[in-house]
Amino acid sequence: MDQNEHRRERARTQVAFTDRISAWLRRSGVQDADVRATLAVGVADFLDAARTAGAHLEAMLREDPTHPESADRALEHAGAISAYLFGEAKDHLLELEALWESQIEERLAALGTSEPLNGE
Repeated sequence: MDQNEHRRERARTQVAFTDRISAWLRRSGVQDADVRATLAVGVADFLDAARTAGAHLEAMLREDPTHPESADRALEHAGAISAYLFGEAKDHLLELEALWESQIEERLAALGTSEPLNGE
């Protein structure tokens, strides 16, 4: 699979995951399409950014920082980690934080049995 095919497949997978989240949110009672979109895209993109940052971290850990060429490669991975974690993931997390409790937790508490999970 070439790079473009890989990107298209990744995009299809991401869209399908976002749609799945959105459909679940609708079933849970989130009727506002903008709120559903913000939550679905935010969760899917946050998780994707975290996975990508994790892959760069694994690659960075394989580098030997005591060798200049390897340190250069590690620096490239560190920069990518920074962009994904402190840019994309952080932005989505802040958006999600504003909606999560009121749109997910409170809604599920109202729909559920009110019995705590795991004996909490």
